[in-house]
This record gives sequence, C-alpha cells and structure tokens, in this order.
Amino acid sequence: MSVDDKETSKPILGIAGVLTVWACILGIGAAIYPDIRHPDLTRYFLVVGSMGLFLGLWAAMLHAAKCRRNRSDQEETDQPSVSYASVVSVCVIGLASIGYGLQYAQVPLLTDARFTLAIVLTLPVAATAALIGLSDPRSRRGKMLGLITLLLSALIGCSLWFRG
Repeated sequence: MSVDDKETSKPILGIAGVLTVWACILGIGAAIYPDIRHPDLTRYFLVVGSMGLFLGLWAAMLHAAKCRRNRSDQEETDQPSVSYASVVSVCVIGLASIGYGLQYAQVPLLTDARFTLAIVLTLPVAATAALIGLSDPRSRRGKMLGLITLLLSALIGCSLWFRG
C-alpha cells in the first residue's frame, strides 16, 4: 500500500465508522420507540443489517475499483488485498438480518416457517464464509468483516433460539 492509498483510505474508514455508529444509534431508537420498557430487537437488527449490507456493497465496489486500477498499473496481477469471502459473508448476514427483521415485524408474506428456515440456513453460510476470510494467513485482509459477521450470526441465532 502506497502513501497515497493510506491517505485516501483514512477518510473512507472514518466515514464508515461514523455510519456504523449512526446505524447503531438509529437501531437503538427504532428498538425502543413504541415502548421503552419492551424494546424490539428486531428493529435494531433490521437497521444495523441494512447499514452493514450498504457498507459491504460499497467496500466491494471500492475494492473492485482498486483492483482494476492496480491491474492497469501493473502487468502482473497480485492476489486481492481483501478476501472476497469476508465481503460475501457481510452481504449474506446483512440480508439475513433484514429478512429476520421483516419476519419479526410480521410482514404477511414473510411469517411462513419456510422463510424462518431460509434465515436459519443463511447463518451457517455466512459463518462459513467469514471463517474462510478469517483463515487467510495474510494480515489485514478484511478480517474485521468476518468478525462482524460472526457476531451478527450469533446474535440472530440466539434471538431465534430464545424466541421459538
């Protein structure tokens, strides 16, 4: 990573951090809105999952643009700097969070047991992709995305376990 890349990545990471904090604050507000004594964690997961999906897609697009730029600069392409497994895991867990939130909000088409099964089956897929990304021996290859995925998978799994 050149000095120029480090200078341009600092503001992007700062913006991503601010957006994550903002999503958490909005999620807390959405969870406690109707009645503070009975918070609805599904709304929290829906808001945070949507932001995670949004940031994951932007990270994938920025990474693809960076790889394209590097390929045009070099004759020989190196391995990607971020594990695509980590990006895929964040996207899958983001979709599962949104689906779980919509199901818990009892959207009529999404209250079926088959939809719950689909959500439950996406959790191991996301966790597997996260573990593949975390097993990359090279340092700083999107490992934080894998850890976020494992955390959200555990939260959704525990929520489904105790809800049922």
